Amino acid sequence: CEYAHAMGNGPGGLEEYMQLFYSSDQFMGGCIWEWADHSVYDENAKYKWTYGGDHNEPIHDGNFCVDGLFYPDRKPSSGALEMKVCYRPIRAQLLEGNMFELWNTRYFKDSSDIKIDFTVLADGEKKNVGTVTSVIPAQGRKKVQINSKYFDQTDKDVFVNFVYTDKNTGEQIAEEQVIVSQAQLKKADNQLKPATVTDNGDFINVEFDNGSAVFDKMNGLISYRKNDVEYLNQSPYDEQNGFVPHIYRGRLDNDQYMVIFWKIIGLDCSKAKLISCEVKKVNNINYVSTEYDFVTRGIFVLARATVDYCFDKNGKITMSTSLKKIFLLTDQLPRFGVHAELPSEFDNVKYFGRGPVENYSDFKEHSPIGVYETTVSKMGHKYIKPQDSGNRCDVRYSMLTDNEGRGLKFTALNKYINFNANHFTLAQLKKAKHIEDLPDVDTTFVAVDGYVRGTGSGSCGPIPSKEHMIEFGYLKPLYFSFEIEPVEIK
Repeated sequence: CEYAHAMGNGPGGLEEYMQLFYSSDQFMGGCIWEWADHSVYDENAKYKWTYGGDHNEPIHDGNFCVDGLFYPDRKPSSGALEMKVCYRPIRAQLLEGNMFELWNTRYFKDSSDIKIDFTVLADGEKKNVGTVTSVIPAQGRKKVQINSKYFDQTDKDVFVNFVYTDKNTGEQIAEEQVIVSQAQLKKADNQLKPATVTDNGDFINVEFDNGSAVFDKMNGLISYRKNDVEYLNQSPYDEQNGFVPHIYRGRLDNDQYMVIFWKIIGLDCSKAKLISCEVKKVNNINYVSTEYDFVTRGIFVLARATVDYCFDKNGKITMSTSLKKIFLLTDQLPRFGVHAELPSEFDNVKYFGRGPVENYSDFKEHSPIGVYETTVSKMGHKYIKPQDSGNRCDVRYSMLTDNEGRGLKFTALNKYINFNANHFTLAQLKKAKHIEDLPDVDTTFVAVDGYVRGTGSGSCGPIPSKEHMIEFGYLKPLYFSFEIEPVEIK
C-alpha cells in the first residue's frame, strides 16, 4: 500500500511509480505516508515547531512525526505540489511534428469539467497560446494539432505547457510541460582572448579589462572584481575563499539510512583542503589550476578535486571541475560541485531552469522549465528540521545581482547545472536541528553543482533509483564545466 514517504524534502520517484501503475492493469496504485506533519507549536518557546526530544521526554522518535505532505499549519510542501501534478487527470505527450495526444486517465468521467489551455514557449518566452476544446471520454485519447513556427527551431529550447483548470471552481488542477526540442548547450570558447596571468611568488595575479583577480597560493581565489565591484565576500563566514569544491549536503530526512554509512566513512565531516594553486598552460593560454583534497578526521583523504580557472580579457571565467576517488569507501555521493560566498547584497536571482520552487532529478514534475525571478531568501523551504532545500535542476543559466543590477552570471557548458543560493552556509546547515538554529548571516552562499543525488523516499522507503544516483568510482571520475561572467543589468 505505502510506496512513498513524505518526510522532509521529497518524496522523489513519484512520477516513476505513476508510469509503473499505468503500465499494467495489474497495478492498482498505493498510498503516500502521510498527509500532514505532526508537531507541537509554541510561539513563546525557543523552537516554535517541536518534535521528539524537544520536551525532555526519555523515549521518542525524533522528527519521525514530521513526515507529511503538508506542514502542520496545512500549507503544502513541495512534495504536495509534486503529488498534485503526478496525480493529474489529463496527460499530454508529443507524438511527432506538431501532433500531441491528450489522455483522460479517469475511468468514469469525461473531460468536460476541465479547461485545457496551452502555451508554447521558446527559450522561456511565451510565443503562442490556445485552448483545447475537445472533450475526451473516460480512459480516452484525443489527438490535438498545435501550430507554431517555433517547433522547427532546433536552436532553441521549445516547450508546450498544458494547464488543467476546474471549470466549476476556477482552481488549477495541474500544469504539465511537454518538451518539443532542446538546444545544444553553449560550448567553451576555444578562440578566447585570454587575460594576463602572472605568478608573483605567494600570489597569482590576473588582469583583464577594467578588472582583476587575485589567488593566494595558501587560500585560493581571494578577490575577483570588475568596474570597482568585488564579487567575493571579503569576510567569508566559513573562512574559505573562492570557489571551493564540495561532495556533501545538509542531510535530507530521506538520506538518513545512507547517512549512517556516510558517517562511518567520514564523508559527513570531510572538508576540502587546498593542496596546490599554480599557473598552467594549454594551447598557449595560461590558466590557474587549484587542487583540493577531501580530508576526514584529520588524516584520511577520501577524494581529490581539481578546479581550473581560465579567464578571458573581459573577466569571464571558464571553470572546469573534476573529482577522482582516492580512499572513499562508497560510490554513492550526495553531490559534487563548487560553492562560494558572495556579498549578501547579491540577493536577486534570475535563472533559466526548473521552477518556481525547489526540485531535484527525481522530484521535478511540479517544476516546468522556464525563466524565473526570485530572491535568495525565497529559494529554499523552511523545513521543521533543516536540510538541503532550494535546489534548481536542469539550469541553463542563473544570475545573482544586487539592487543596482551588478553581479555574476553562471552558464552551463557540457551539462545542465544545479543551482542554489542561501544567506546561510553549508556548515551552518549541517549543524542545525531547528529552523531557529539557521539564522541568516552576512553572506550569499551560492552553490553550482554538476551532480546532485535525487531525494528518493529513504526515510522509510526506497532510496533513489539508479538513474538518480551519482555513479562515481576509481574508473568513473566526475567532470563538469560552466562559465562565470560579471554582469551589469541596466
